[in-house]
Amino acid sequence: MRFPDHTCPRCLGAVPNASERGQYPGAISRTDDKTEICSECGVLEALEQWGGKENGGLLPQEEWRIWAWVGMTLSAKAMEKNES
Repeated sequence: MRFPDHTCPRCLGAVPNASERGQYPGAISRTDDKTEICSECGVLEALEQWGGKENGGLLPQEEWRIWAWVGMTLSAKAMEKNES
């Protein structure tokens, strides 16, 4: 599965990364072996799987949007704090 405009469906970041959006393919998610994700999320999935919890340690795709929203909210709050 590909998200529009080279956007990672897991974190909503750029694929393959912020400095090279769309210049080459991103990582392939281990959750289904077909969804393209950013390089950072590819590393996170490898570490999750290495941790070996339930579902192979991987964050289920159904939870990606929740965690992307949490990450965006925390990033926005950190930026606001730095600006003040």
